Amino acid sequence: MKTIYFISGAEIAFTVFVTILIFGADKAPGIIKNLNKVYKSIKNTSQDIKNEIYNQSEKSGLNSKVFDDLKKEVSRIKDKFNNL
Repeated sequence: MKTIYFISGAEIAFTVFVTILIFGADKAPGIIKNLNKVYKSIKNTSQDIKNEIYNQSEKSGLNSKVFDDLKKEVSRIKDKFNNL
C-alpha cells in the first residue's frame, strides 16, 4: 500500500475501521471528514512555513552560500576518492 508521509494505507484503513466501531457508521464519515480537514490544514501550514523560511533565506543570500559550500565539499570528497 502507498505511504503518505509516515502513515501507510493499512494504518489508515485500521483507523477508519476503529472509528466506525467506536462512533458508529452514521457518525464516521463526518469524523473522517473533519480529520481530513485538520490534516490538510496542518499540511498547508507546514508548507507555508517552509516557503517563508526559504524566501527569507533567499533574501539574505544564505541559499547561495550554503549551495557553494556544499559544492566545494562534494568536490573535495570526489577528489579524495579519485586519489585512492
